[in-house]
Amino acid sequence: TGKWGVFGTNNMNKVTLEDCNLNRFDIHCYGKDITIKDCTFNNMYNQFSSIYGTIRYENCYFKEHTPYLNETSYNSFTPFTLVMKNCVWEVSSYGIPEALCVMGGLTGEYNERLELNKRAYPNVYIDGLKIVAPSKFSDVYVFWNNEGVADTRPVENISEVMVESLVINEGCGLKLWNNEISTSNGIIFSVK
Repeated sequence: TGKWGVFGTNNMNKVTLEDCNLNRFDIHCYGKDITIKDCTFNNMYNQFSSIYGTIRYENCYFKEHTPYLNETSYNSFTPFTLVMKNCVWEVSSYGIPEALCVMGGLTGEYNERLELNKRAYPNVYIDGLKIVAPSKFSDVYVFWNNEGVADTRPVENISEVMVESLVINEGCGLKLWNNEISTSNGIIFSVK
């Protein structure tokens, strides 16, 4: 029933999880190329910080669970790509905002480490996503910034959010983000 989680610590590269039932998976500082297949996640979030490469979910089920939560205690927003293929996301019935990526605050605080100083949001590629939402939901988000935006520096890296084969409740929409942010380049946002 997903009552336990996997806590990766630091510097984890080429991680693979297969056929797991968890309540969370974390990498707290520096990770690269994470593949998660045929897993079920329950009632929490997967928390990452300083990720590079690709986080890839294939045939995963998220029950009232956030697929990507940016760990903000390191004040790092690194460039990576998030891929979801043939996944199901059952959003919460609690009435709180639901997002595939909860990014934490862009506080205006500079990270003293040069490689972490710029702010980046991931490119997102989704091919086959079923969103199951309670009838009272009107919108779900790709990105949610839960602490507001106080940083006026442009966000780097993000250039595409591509969603194909989306199945979602009638009357429920998928929006890009809840707070406006500035980006260093234009963003292609496509939902089919």
